[in-house]
Amino acid sequence: MAHKKCGKIIVAITDIEAEELERLYRRGKHNGVPLRMLSKREMSQLEPNIRGTAALYSPTTGIVDSHALMRHFLGKAHSNGTRIAYKTKVIGIERVSKGYELRTESRVVINCAGLYSDRVAEMAGIDIGKANYSIHWCKGEYYSMSGGKNNLVNRLIYPVPLSISVGAHVCLDVSGRLRLGPLFYYVDDVDYKIDDSRKKAVLESSIMKALPFLEPSDLDPETSGIMAMLQGQGEGFRDFVIRHEYDRGLPGFINLVGIESRKQRLVRW
Repeated sequence: MAHKKCGKIIVAITDIEAEELERLYRRGKHNGVPLRMLSKREMSQLEPNIRGTAALYSPTTGIVDSHALMRHFLGKAHSNGTRIAYKTKVIGIERVSKGYELRTESRVVINCAGLYSDRVAEMAGIDIGKANYSIHWCKGEYYSMSGGKNNLVNRLIYPVPLSISVGAHVCLDVSGRLRLGPLFYYVDDVDYKIDDSRKKAVLESSIMKALPFLEPSDLDPETSGIMAMLQGQGEGFRDFVIRHEYDRGLPGFINLVGIESRKQRLVRW
């Protein structure tokens, strides 16, 4: 499948961001991540069209054709006898002698229902409030780069993360197409329409200061996504849950709750 080891640069714009970049560098090196601090000259040599006071370079970061990867996993699942029931709503889970009944019996249940993983956990009898499994929906929107500027950046370009979200960043796909985003905001409904009025927030994001070649007219609304987050608005970071619930009297029931799209995990280490 298509993939590319394109590398990633995290750019600091201010002195405070440069200090945080140093902390990220030390943490990453401590965990064995191959990283390099870049001088302004080195940053300019790698990416002459970006600007910043300091930069952290991750040369082994890469991208993959996610759709092709999922098709590969699907083929593996089919070859191992897995039956997949698409567009099937789970309306209840019941313990039976052989495991769990979801219209059929299963010795093992893996709850990876994404935005609804807390509801599925609740169906199995788990108090999601007490277990801290309640999901909050957080929407992010992406903008495509036009104006013939797709060839001005060759790597993933990120701002320094100063909060739970890394904010808008430059996304690169295997065909070389560039997108900018996402900026996240909490929502109450699952709706993938793009609110173009939020483009102003993208234009005011810190990553724009690292991309002086971009004009507001170069950004066009493209796609959106919604993440299942365990932390609510204004709350501190909470890591996702991967847990076998045997100690709650549910042997063979495995919860995957609050698993976000975690490109930002690459900079948390």
